[in-house]
Amino acid sequence: MSKSSVPEFQKKSFRCPHCSAFSQMQWDAMLASVDSIKTSNLIEMLSPSVFRAICAACGDVSLWLTKSDKRGGRTGASMAYPMHATSPLPSGSMPASCRGDYLEARAIERISPRGAAALLRLCIQKLLIELGQKGRSIDDDIGALVAKKVIPTSIQEALDVVRVVGNNSLHPGEIAVDEEPSMVSALFILVNQIVDYAITQPNATAALYASLPEGARAAVKKRDGQVKSG
Repeated sequence: MSKSSVPEFQKKSFRCPHCSAFSQMQWDAMLASVDSIKTSNLIEMLSPSVFRAICAACGDVSLWLTKSDKRGGRTGASMAYPMHATSPLPSGSMPASCRGDYLEARAIERISPRGAAALLRLCIQKLLIELGQKGRSIDDDIGALVAKKVIPTSIQEALDVVRVVGNNSLHPGEIAVDEEPSMVSALFILVNQIVDYAITQPNATAALYASLPEGARAAVKKRDGQVKSG
């Protein structure tokens, strides 16, 4: 699932958590803001406000809760229904040592974005070890893979944006999900992209090369030998 298709509050289109179609969403409010009503304690109990997004493809709805500060400003929003995970499944090439952490993160992403982020960071550390790195510093290990052209610079830059690596306003390795829970959704995508660049694509290329006739492979080896000797 690309980042553009991840469900987000008041986004005009995203991948429906019911039918999985990338579809337009019609938004409306189901409960007015508590701060604008200011009546009984019952209303306060019903806080935060409830919005719904109606999928144009299947007609099913997703329910979203928003929280407001004392001044009436919205401080956050999260999907409360359906509760099943919306992030992508792990890549088929993901090592078994990482898959469990990824799936556990996916299972709790809706109820504990911070917990999911911590599990995904652990998943990345294990993945880097599988890729031959030391696993002590995500920053250093990612940099080494970029230098070896195992993964592109864009992956390193994206991980820096979600503050897994680099030197942003938080310490390296801390993931800021309180302000933007969508960071966690992006992190799921990035883990799969690392697997794709470092494992899936090289394996596919190796399988394709192995399927070539022996004569063609011999010609390639001869050519490569001439290039190196030249």
